[in-house]
Amino acid sequence: MTERLHVLVVDDEAPARDELAFLLQQQELVGRVAQATGATGCLELLARGGFDAVFLDVRMPHLDGLELSRLIAQMARPPQVVFVTAYEDHAVEAFGLAAVDYLLKPVRPERLGVTLGRLTRARARAAADAAPASASPLGDRIAVSARGRIRLLPAAEVLVAIADGEGVTVRTVDGPLPTSARRCTSWRSGWSGTASCASTAPIWSTSTTCPGSTASSTARTCSSWPGCPT
Repeated sequence: MTERLHVLVVDDEAPARDELAFLLQQQELVGRVAQATGATGCLELLARGGFDAVFLDVRMPHLDGLELSRLIAQMARPPQVVFVTAYEDHAVEAFGLAAVDYLLKPVRPERLGVTLGRLTRARARAAADAAPASASPLGDRIAVSARGRIRLLPAAEVLVAIADGEGVTVRTVDGPLPTSARRCTSWRSGWSGTASCASTAPIWSTSTTCPGSTASSTARTCSSWPGCPT
């Protein structure tokens, strides 16, 4: 028996999201169905792992489905992507992003069945070609919301994260990167602070040197840098 697909539906419009989730739940090939209203919620769920496919609405505020799919493709173990939209004008670009399928709203159950068959075959091919699993679905990247965009930063580029009032400034090899405020309590260093982490997976603990000090320290114990958590 074929293992059922675990899928995530991402759409900012609740009626469309609920309808597609309902149709998926009626399909024998589908197991768990989760929902997200946008990019941040999507990446939070994907960071926990366990999803075979993401059904993305194309037109969403802040970060549309096409841009979100580019972020998903950077993951160590990306799920398959299916675009769901009321418009045909993004189909060529969608397949250029290696989407498994492009569904037009309203989605018909029989058409959805065809898509699920494609997803099952795509999963089998991906499993045959899979590299050794990493500890996190995001691999060595950190999901950060900054300047109105969500970015997946390579962990090696992050020097330190500094708590500063209502947010956190992530200092990278290219300079400071102010992030939006969001509660995150799953840092590898063990401290609870305010940060923009689009992931509930562990983030980082990186050694750095505090200004005015020659001692190398982690962000968690760097007490001579104003704003550093202790």
